[in-house]
Amino acid sequence: VKLLMSGCRAIVEPNCSIHDQTPVAYALFQIYKKRYLARYLQECGVQIWADLNVSPHYEEYNRLGIPDGYNAFFTRGVSGWLETTERHYDMARRISGMDRPNIIVYGGGSDVRSWCEKHDVVHVHEYINKGQGK
Repeated sequence: VKLLMSGCRAIVEPNCSIHDQTPVAYALFQIYKKRYLARYLQECGVQIWADLNVSPHYEEYNRLGIPDGYNAFFTRGVSGWLETTERHYDMARRISGMDRPNIIVYGGGSDVRSWCEKHDVVHVHEYINKGQGK
């Protein structure tokens, strides 16, 4: 309710952590939970950016609930793991059916930022760990 009352117009769907060692049943529950919340907020008029940031083991499961043609995606960039960013970009391309999908990459270092610039992808600098020695 606080989110709806805030007047926000768009959000990234909640990231419910899913790792390689997460049991399949629990991973599916986590995916269902974030898609359920996202769908509810869409019905209330909030635009949703689909979260693609899950363990590589669950990337295809994470596609569940995102309709073909959808074109608003978000993922986390991690320096040294550009292959993950590239897989998420390719997933967004497959779902949206577009060569240049609407995707935002949050975080990562200069390698992620350079990749985003090369692919004309919006990159948002990470501020969460600033000043914490990370």
